[in-house]
Amino acid sequence: MQIPPGPRFESHAAIPWSRRLGVLGLYLFGFSAFVSSAGANIGIVLMLATALLSIRDAPAGWWRDPAVVLAAAAMITVSASAGWAALAEPAQFEILRKGAGQLLKPWLFLLVAFWLQGRQDRVILLLSLALLGFLLGSVRALDEDSLAALLAHQRPDFRWSINAFAQYTSASLVGLMVFLPRIWHALATPTRQYPGVLVCTLLMAILAAAVALTESRTALLGLGIILSGVVVHFYLLAPGPAGRRLMVPLMAVVALLLVAVIGLVGSAERFGFLSLQTVEELFAGGATSIQDESLDARAALLRLGLGLWWEKPLLGWGAGSSSMLIDAAGTAQPIVAGFPDFHNLFVDLLVGVGALGTLVYGLGFVVVMRALTHGRGHGCMDLDTYLLLFWLMVFEILSQMTSYRIDSIHGRFFWMLIAGSAYSCHFWVRLGALRNGRAD
Repeated sequence: MQIPPGPRFESHAAIPWSRRLGVLGLYLFGFSAFVSSAGANIGIVLMLATALLSIRDAPAGWWRDPAVVLAAAAMITVSASAGWAALAEPAQFEILRKGAGQLLKPWLFLLVAFWLQGRQDRVILLLSLALLGFLLGSVRALDEDSLAALLAHQRPDFRWSINAFAQYTSASLVGLMVFLPRIWHALATPTRQYPGVLVCTLLMAILAAAVALTESRTALLGLGIILSGVVVHFYLLAPGPAGRRLMVPLMAVVALLLVAVIGLVGSAERFGFLSLQTVEELFAGGATSIQDESLDARAALLRLGLGLWWEKPLLGWGAGSSSMLIDAAGTAQPIVAGFPDFHNLFVDLLVGVGALGTLVYGLGFVVVMRALTHGRGHGCMDLDTYLLLFWLMVFEILSQMTSYRIDSIHGRFFWMLIAGSAYSCHFWVRLGALRNGRAD
């Protein structure tokens, strides 16, 4: 099993002092994203300040970069939507202003991409620090009440919401699985390899159990889709006898997860939505026969959101208006009362910034995915790093179909980590073209 080393541009010792602060901010952000919001924000400030100081060294025409153009378009569209809504409801100006600011912050992934520059060593170190920070943050939040909930087989959430914790735990599990061959190769000798893989297997088993305990339907379904792809691609990452040996712990963890999910499906009605009858009932607009109030509320929110969007299809009601609109509809539809958003990123975008704003954000996702696949074709990353980022981006979209975490600080941090890592391939390809005397 041979995993080639990732591409290198320069050693860290060769980085000028004026730019080392930017790299320091990058790693500080990665480690602090799930441990300390203050530390992560300090990292962002360092990256931003040093990026502005380095703007003179940026390649010519950087302002025509696709993501930069889309970020500017998002600023114009979101501001226009909020301004138009504020003219109609001046009393809601402050809410709309804050909502617009929250909706623009995810574009800060460009800072992460700028400082990564598609260097695989930096990407792996950044994601490893984020994983370490997430595990540390989870342990720190494991107080007496959380431990009692776990022992009682209740749904854990620690310092995040249930679905957010399920997503971050699933991402950690996928990362360990995909990088298992790389870990095996890095340990070099059997005396280190087998204990190292054993530790990774135990950690994966703990993460799989944590995901199952959350009973997050979106996370479990998304993880099932992604793990099928991971298992198929595992043969590409680890061919030969060593790869077959590594399949044992991988399949053991997958089996553990399947057993846990089967037990949950058999003992709870939370997964009754998988039946065709339930789907038909939801589209009919009534309550479901499985008596799942959460599912009924989500269906009602979806219908309400689409109806509101149709009233203002182009620019929407203004970013941050979801909570106000839901509260206003709560009198006639008590089932939706108290929800802060529509529990669906796409519906929230349509309601908040209309079709124009949603189109800009959709193109942003397409540009990031294109940069990742284009960079892989130009040798930016090894197959395992590419697959990890690809699957995490897919998982992000699946998760956002039943949640709206783009306005939460940890949700933005997670997006900045994976989207910044993926889009950094664009900088790698562009810098390589400049070195070779091309302008593409």
